[in-house]
Amino acid sequence: CQGMENSFIHMNSRFSNGVLTIIMDNSCSAVHIQPDGTFSSLKKGGGMGLNSIRSVAKKYDGYSCFEVKDGVFLSSVYLKLEETPVTIKDNEIRTKL
Repeated sequence: CQGMENSFIHMNSRFSNGVLTIIMDNSCSAVHIQPDGTFSSLKKGGGMGLNSIRSVAKKYDGYSCFEVKDGVFLSSVYLKLEETPVTIKDNEIRTKL
């Protein structure tokens, strides 16, 4: 959230048993929740981020979860991927998708 004092983003990922788990938490001062429980962007012109994440999760037979708790927007994504060797180079993790 722009302009928010003490803002943060924490991200963690793990690959285990063919499932890539990505968790991201970020500070947020305001969130707009639709009547159906989905979130919508407060940015001018709207946003496509959460819809893109949902689409990728569906493509890889996974799912995504979003919630707000105590001023933090919590995002979790789970993707089923083939077990392949992982190459680590210059702090980048690469795996075959």
